[in-house]
Amino acid sequence: GYYDNWSSQGIPWEIFKTIECEDKIQAIKIEAHIKKMKSREYKENLKKYKEMVLKLKERYKTKI
Repeated sequence: GYYDNWSSQGIPWEIFKTIECEDKIQAIKIEAHIKKMKSREYKENLKKYKEMVLKLKERYKTKI
C-alpha cells in the first residue's frame, strides 16, 4: 500500500532541505541527484552551503 511520508521499513521521512525549483522536471532531477549521492557529508553540506544548491539548480536547469 501507499504510506505518505513513510519509508518501506515503516520509518517516517524527515525533510532535511527544501529547494525552490523552476518546475517539476528540475525538482525530480535534483532529487534523484541528491538520492544518488550516498555521502552523509554531501547531504549535510547542502544545508550549510547555499552555493551547492545554486550549482545544482544551474546544472539541472530546464532547457527550453
